[in-house]
Amino acid sequence: MAKTEHPRRDDGVLPEQPTEPVQRGTTLAFLIAVTLIVVASVAAILVALMSYRSASGLGGSEPLGLERTAIVVDLLG
Repeated sequence: MAKTEHPRRDDGVLPEQPTEPVQRGTTLAFLIAVTLIVVASVAAILVALMSYRSASGLGGSEPLGLERTAIVVDLLG
């Protein structure tokens, strides 16, 4: 039994294949943006939780401020 070949167009491209290139740059930029949003959200939640713990007396007597935010940002990235 002979193999049947797929019908080809004149340019040699199979009909099932897309003719437009995949835009990988756009996808990569979208993934980077989503990653940055997630990291920023997690950092904001951690800072809010630490502020709540400190304000309620659960986290010790450390002052709130940029030092704590810098520590969280350093830990995340």
